[in-house]
Amino acid sequence: MKAALIVPYSELPSFGLISSFHMVLAHLTYKPLYRYFFSQLSSEHTVILDNGQHELNEPIRGQELLRIFGGLSPHYPDYLVLPDELDPDVNYDCLEEAIEQVVPVCRNLNPSVQFIAVPHDIDSEGAIEDECADFAEFPDVTVIGLNKMIELLNSEGRAGVVERLVHHFGERFKYHLLGCRVSPQEAGKVAEKDLLEYVVGIDSSLPYRLASRGRRLTDIKPNPAALDFSGPSLSGPLKEFAYKELEQYARWVEGL
Repeated sequence: MKAALIVPYSELPSFGLISSFHMVLAHLTYKPLYRYFFSQLSSEHTVILDNGQHELNEPIRGQELLRIFGGLSPHYPDYLVLPDELDPDVNYDCLEEAIEQVVPVCRNLNPSVQFIAVPHDIDSEGAIEDECADFAEFPDVTVIGLNKMIELLNSEGRAGVVERLVHHFGERFKYHLLGCRVSPQEAGKVAEKDLLEYVVGIDSSLPYRLASRGRRLTDIKPNPAALDFSGPSLSGPLKEFAYKELEQYARWVEGL
């Protein structure tokens, strides 16, 4: 399991290589330096391309998503979060459209790319299993992305949901933790349940948002404000502190 550290794009030269696991935010790829940083990563690095749903309140889809995927050449993404809609009744149709229009082109560019589907029917008992059962109809979907709201809406948290889904689907899916709302230590709960082999990783801006304020990653209250992607770079002792905190966090997740 690995941690993708989300930081302002101005901080990529300083913090971008702490981890070899990366989440590329689709809505920022119009910035040449942001796109260039990820396109030049070596094959030892793993890249997930998100679809912008969380930041834009709607997914980037179709030809625009394909343009972004292709624009990361020569390091095409290793994973792609397929377009998802927050309304579970529409989410399946959105995924089906992506399977038909996006998946074949991406696989032609990178034959080993894996595709992530995101369920949104997470409020009622058994609903997420039903939605993932629908996703299982598509052989191209090999990873389930679990969004951070599950930590607030489900008493067992995402580690508990992964445990349920593994029990239900066996080795059909792997899982990725999309974002982190409650605590950077959430990854430890996955390890406690002996589920690491089923989880690709976790991505989050929370570690940077805490460390950039001079706070340890265990000092989570109050929750810091959302990340300003165009915010200024840190400097001096604060930057050194933040680097050490993020480096320790990335190594901790990898060592679980």
